[in-house]
Amino acid sequence: ASKNMARGSLAITRNGKIIYQHSFGDPVRYRIGSISKMFTATMIFQLVEEGKLELNHTLSQYFPALPNAEKIRISDLLYHRSGLHDYTKDTNFPEWMDAPKTHVEMLQLIASKGSDFEPGSATDYSNSNFLLLGYIIESITGMGYDKALKQRITGPLRLTETYLGMAMEPAAGETQSYKYGDSTWKKVKLTDLSIHGGAGSILSTPENLTRFIEALFGGKLINKQSLATMTTLKEDYGMGIFPFPHNKHTGFGHGGRIEEFYSNLRYYPKEKIAICYITNGILYPRNDILDTECHWLYSR
Repeated sequence: ASKNMARGSLAITRNGKIIYQHSFGDPVRYRIGSISKMFTATMIFQLVEEGKLELNHTLSQYFPALPNAEKIRISDLLYHRSGLHDYTKDTNFPEWMDAPKTHVEMLQLIASKGSDFEPGSATDYSNSNFLLLGYIIESITGMGYDKALKQRITGPLRLTETYLGMAMEPAAGETQSYKYGDSTWKKVKLTDLSIHGGAGSILSTPENLTRFIEALFGGKLINKQSLATMTTLKEDYGMGIFPFPHNKHTGFGHGGRIEEFYSNLRYYPKEKIAICYITNGILYPRNDILDTECHWLYSR
C-alpha cells in the first residue's frame, strides 16, 4: 500500500490454521463479487441433500416465463449452460449499476434479453444463472437470501464477517474500492447490492473465506457425494466452482470482481491449503501475487 501498488488483504491456511495473514491497508470487510456463487452453489446442494430440490428440476417450476424455462435444469444454471443472457452485458449496466432493482425488475430484464444458445449445448459464464439460483433458494426456504446464508453457512461456521450486502454505501468496517490515477487513489462508482444477490453481493474477509472453503471440502457443509458432483468439470467449469491448477497441484475455488474489488479463493485438497486474496485497489497483477504465494508454499 505504501508503494501504491495494491490495497487489500491476504490469508493462507494449512490444516485449518493460519500460517500467513497480512493487510495492505486497513483490515476490513470487502465485497467479494462472484465468490458469492460458491455460497449459492453450496446452499443449492444442501437443499438437494434435504430432498427439497433435484439437479434435474427445470427452471419452469420457479420462473416459467423465462426463455427456455422448461428446458433449463438446475444443473445447467450451476454449470453456466443455461443459455440465459448475462444481465450485466448489453444492458447499459454501468449506467444503472448504482440503482436498486427488485426481483421482478431483474427477472423482466433477463427475460427481455432472450437466450444465447440452446440449454446444455454450450458453456458461457452468466451472472443471470446464479442470480436465479439465489431466488430459487429464497423460494424453497421461504426466507430472504441473507437469512438463508446465515442459517445454513455463516451461523454454523461462525463467520461473523461474512454476510449479504444490503446497503448502497459501505457501513462501519466495510471499505470502498479505488482506482489509481494522477498519483492518488480515487473512489470508484458503487454497485447497488440489491442487484446481484446470490450472484455477487456478499461481503467477507480472506480469513473468513478460507474457513468457508475448508469447511466445504471438510464435509461440514455438504456431503462427499455432493462435493464430488460440484467439482466434476464440464468444459473446465464445475458447479459454482472452478479448477485452479498450480504446477502438479490441483486446486478448486472461484474468483470475483465487483467495481475495483478483485478476489480469489483457492483450496488444494491434497495439501489442505487454502489461499484467499482480496484487493480493493490494484496496480500490481493479482495473479502474480497468488502465484508467488503458491510457489512459496510448495517450496517450504
